[in-house]
Amino acid sequence: MYDCFYLPVCREGEKTARKVFFYMISIQKLIHDYFRQDEDGNVAEKVRAVDGVDLEVHAGEFIVILGHNGCGKSTLAKHINALLYPTEGEVWVDGMNTAEEKNVWDVRQKAGMIFQNPDNQIIAQVVEEDVGFGPENMGIPTEKIWERVEESLKTVGMYEFRKKSPGRLSGGQKQRVCIAGVMAMHPKCIIMDEPTAMLDPSGRREVVAAARDLNKKEGITIILITHYMEEAIDADRVFVMDHGRVVMQGTPREIFSRVEDMQELHLDVPQVTLLAHELRKNGVRIPAGILTKEELADALIKRGAEQKGRDRSVVTHH
Repeated sequence: MYDCFYLPVCREGEKTARKVFFYMISIQKLIHDYFRQDEDGNVAEKVRAVDGVDLEVHAGEFIVILGHNGCGKSTLAKHINALLYPTEGEVWVDGMNTAEEKNVWDVRQKAGMIFQNPDNQIIAQVVEEDVGFGPENMGIPTEKIWERVEESLKTVGMYEFRKKSPGRLSGGQKQRVCIAGVMAMHPKCIIMDEPTAMLDPSGRREVVAAARDLNKKEGITIILITHYMEEAIDADRVFVMDHGRVVMQGTPREIFSRVEDMQELHLDVPQVTLLAHELRKNGVRIPAGILTKEELADALIKRGAEQKGRDRSVVTHH
């Protein structure tokens, strides 16, 4: 149902416009260069942060982008929210070209963004006022604003804290307030740029659980950028970036089955996946690409039962 097709038109630009309409996000041959200027204002250095990325995301998908620091994943994220414009290539969000100035406001409504540090995104002194800030700026009527605030805070499990000061919340709770603030603007997509980087394990679990619920229950497209491998396990698809390029893509199981390839990129795999990989290397016959402790336990129990059956067969035969 997501296959693209071209209507019979002559100009390449018209072909592109028809193609991207079928995707929530369509990124085509994206290049982004940063420039450093000298004291005279001349370009002294050019750094290519994103180098020819093609990436398409269907509505309702949960996508994870992995990569080490400096690989270009955050630069890529800012293009989806129109915080940056392509040096070359195109980025389309819900059928809108982000490079066209007339689309910027609508793009940012369709694709909300959550950043690393929630303290940089929270501006009000009371939780519910912060969540209502975005809809208010959109010109939403007051009664509708409060409806959206209540709905959003309940969705992320923060309604009981609506009268609290954000300063009295934990890191994970603050990020959930940020998510509610974006949700109140009714986006179709939320880009989360390493939202758990500054949180403890408990806070990370809270935020990732909120993102998964938004995706599964509300149908919101989620693009999660992270360097915590465990956060990618439940994604629909995973993209791995290195030196500004997408070097691997597939399901979590497909990606994490390639342990040596990930290690060559100086990236980890989930700990249980690495343990299962080492067991396989040492002759334990279990499936590749194990992602959870439960899967590993089941595989080992099954392996043990098979071995026990063979042992009984040998004893009976003798």
